[in-house]
Amino acid sequence: MAVMTGERRVVSVLFADIVNSTGIGERLGPERSKFLFDEVARLMGAQVERYGGTVAQQIGDEVYAVFGAPLSHEDDSERAVRAALAIQRALGQYSEEVEAAYGVELSARVGINTGPVVINMESDDPYNALGDTVNVASRIQELAGPGGIVVGQETHLQVESCFELEELPEQELRGKSGPVRTYRVLGALEHAPLLPTRPLVGRDFELTVVERAMDGLVEGRGAIVSIMGEAGIGKTRLVAEVQKDYRDRVRFLEGRAVSYAQTFPYWPVRELLREWLEVGASTPEARVRLELKAILADTMGDQAADAYPFLAGLVGLTLEPDAAARIRDLNRESLQHQTFEVFADLVSRLAEERPLCLVFEDLHWADESTLGLLESLLGVTEEASVALFLLYRTEREHGSWHLGERSRQRYPHRYREIELRPLPLDASRALAGAVAEGDFHESMNLAALWRLPVLFCCENNLYAMGTALERSESQTDLCIKAASYGRPAMKVDGQDIVAVLDATRRAQAQVREGEGPLFVEYQTYRFRAHSMFDPELYRDKREVEAWKTRGPLHTYTARLKAQGMLTEEQFLALDARVNGEVQAAVDYAERGTWEPVEDLALDVHTVESKS
Repeated sequence: MAVMTGERRVVSVLFADIVNSTGIGERLGPERSKFLFDEVARLMGAQVERYGGTVAQQIGDEVYAVFGAPLSHEDDSERAVRAALAIQRALGQYSEEVEAAYGVELSARVGINTGPVVINMESDDPYNALGDTVNVASRIQELAGPGGIVVGQETHLQVESCFELEELPEQELRGKSGPVRTYRVLGALEHAPLLPTRPLVGRDFELTVVERAMDGLVEGRGAIVSIMGEAGIGKTRLVAEVQKDYRDRVRFLEGRAVSYAQTFPYWPVRELLREWLEVGASTPEARVRLELKAILADTMGDQAADAYPFLAGLVGLTLEPDAAARIRDLNRESLQHQTFEVFADLVSRLAEERPLCLVFEDLHWADESTLGLLESLLGVTEEASVALFLLYRTEREHGSWHLGERSRQRYPHRYREIELRPLPLDASRALAGAVAEGDFHESMNLAALWRLPVLFCCENNLYAMGTALERSESQTDLCIKAASYGRPAMKVDGQDIVAVLDATRRAQAQVREGEGPLFVEYQTYRFRAHSMFDPELYRDKREVEAWKTRGPLHTYTARLKAQGMLTEEQFLALDARVNGEVQAAVDYAERGTWEPVEDLALDVHTVESKS
């Protein structure tokens, strides 16, 4: 058996195929159809690359792309779906031209699947990643239909918080032993900001700093607030607390940079302006254009027409011929300079109506144009009731960190800086609602009552010391007990590594979206006795042997071999290496010296004084 070489990666695979390509070829002839399909492949490839993917192969009218290699991102599945939506939009526009010219309907179907592949970057064809992940992506693409996008189960789990998905009937696919779950992508979800419903814990000092800046804003003093910290530490949560307390006195507008849009100029500014216009990413361009013109006329009066081309560009609109003519003669530097000036003027005018707080999140992913615009905007805080909240991670190599430094140097009297650090132990315990020290029911009750962001993971191995759960509990499904507190709970086969990973990712996403606590019960089995002195008279040895056939190492190894991800030679080598490491650890322990008997009680108890 040939040994498979290369690097194992988890990637999102995208297949896009032109519908009725044979009929189009017959209608146009070989020469014209070749040029047409080449142009379509170019359009699709451009969208793949725009979202950080790699076009692995183009065969005729089909494009095969990979997200997660050679560079991987934490949101590769989301990038793949957004690229698919962009492909459909680009083809929709191009198909209008083709249909008008040749009477040919042009559409594509797209399939996306996420999973492990082996990629050999040193080979001539590094993305010839055969296997289950690629095969399923290719097969589910056929289910999409004209203009449609279909994703597999693993992709669905990773993107369900970002897109509207419709579950399709289970499908029997060639080469799969069981039915496959698939989902149709209906569009991107519009996320409205959620105000917090639980108390903010352990951030009293940081909250005081921000509140003082906001109190000054209400009184007419501008502010610049940098909030730094690692991912998930609570930057957004701190700002949400401020929004809840000041929303009646201050107008908040938000823009967020995203990792897949670092090549899109002004992305966070575009998001902020669209929130101001009360339109979403999927709002038709005609409506966005009319809303912008109408609101600009009300806000900027006679200067609205002059400001429109610059703000339309920031919003991402295609300019009409007359608007484009107004800025045609401007070079790049002049265009950028006037764009910055118009945006600053708009911000100042909005602040005249009501104190204004602009929140820019995840600026460590912002493009240079956005950072340049924000730097030019800092001076507005000197003249208007405007606060700029700049949220970013602490890595100094990002341009966002340098933006904070320049803010500190140029406007020290306006500048506030907060670096969020992990909560102290007492605050962490308060946040967890006694998870660390309380019993099960107290933990679930407090977490549900306060809607805490806690993920409860219960490893149910069916035994409590020497007593089977079914002999000590009237309800052996522990997730039902958790659900009795009014919180979602799920039960997972703890012997299935893939099922455990899928369920945990899904649960993490729900908790991080602010939906409160969630309980996951992993049903597994305790193979060993409770202790070395346990004779295990309370269970049948045949029960243990039966469960061993479903052991996670055994079943996952068999799965990897069946998918061609692991050969017998590789397995034996890995098994020998693991056994060697374990034996080395045992040998090291046995060579050690015993602790002196007189030290056994050290730091364990205190001898009471006789005085």
